[in-house]
Amino acid sequence: MVADKLTYKLNTTILFAGIANTVSRVALGWVGDRKCINRLGMMISLQLIAAASTIVSPFLVSFETKLIYCIATGVSLGNYGIHLFLWKMNRHV
Repeated sequence: MVADKLTYKLNTTILFAGIANTVSRVALGWVGDRKCINRLGMMISLQLIAAASTIVSPFLVSFETKLIYCIATGVSLGNYGIHLFLWKMNRHV
């Protein structure tokens, strides 16, 4: 019974992190294609969000706060496409 509850919570956090990552990749790609957006600034701010959420993660005790951490990490790590774009742009310069 306890193992089932733990498995459910683990699967839920992984599910929410994956959904947040997938949605943020599409959304950040769409936002990053705009001319008025500073892609490097967006990438740095998302990395700072990922770092800050990881720093506070040992202090999260409830399931809800851990779920928020997984969503924040999923969203902030969704900027992987921006990394690739900036890397390609720097290679061809």
